[in-house]
Amino acid sequence: MGTDIHLYVEKRSRESKNKNWNVPELRGRFTSRIYGMFAALNNVCNFWDIEHLENRGLPEDISWMAFDEYYLRIKDKPEVDSRECSEENAKKWEERGSSVIKTEGNCRYCSDPDYYSPSWCTTKELADCYDRVFKVYKCERSDSIEWLALINYMKTLEEVYDVRAVFWFDD
Repeated sequence: MGTDIHLYVEKRSRESKNKNWNVPELRGRFTSRIYGMFAALNNVCNFWDIEHLENRGLPEDISWMAFDEYYLRIKDKPEVDSRECSEENAKKWEERGSSVIKTEGNCRYCSDPDYYSPSWCTTKELADCYDRVFKVYKCERSDSIEWLALINYMKTLEEVYDVRAVFWFDD
C-alpha cells in the first residue's frame, strides 16, 4: 500500500454574514499519489528534500464535513463501523501521541489515530507546490492531471468564494 491524502476543498461566501466554511462537491480521499506533492504540501514522504509549506494543523474554523471525517466522536458505547470510539481508546491513542482529544459543545472527540500531518493551504500555495514539484520531480504530465484539475477547480470557486484546501494523510 502507500500513503494517501484526504483533501477537502472548503469555500465560504464573501458576501454573506455567515462566515462558516462549507464543502462543495469535491472531498474525501484524493486518489493521485504524487509523493512530491505530499512533500511540498506538508513534508510527508519528502524523499527529495523538496521545499514545503509550513505545517499549520487543522484550521480552527474547519467545515463540519471535514471535522466529521477527521475526528471520531467519543461515546460510552460506540457503534461498530461508525465514526465513534470509546473513552478508553481515545485516552490510549492520546497517550501514544497518535490522537488529540477535544471538546466541541457538549460532545467530546478524538482525532482518528490513523490520520497525521493535518494542514491547509490556499489555491495560490497549492499552485506554487504544483509548479515546484513538477519542475523538481519531473512527473509525466498524465500523473499531474488530477492536481491540475483540483487547482483549476479551486480557481473557479475563487471567482465567488474564499477557498482553501484542508488535508491530512494516512498510511
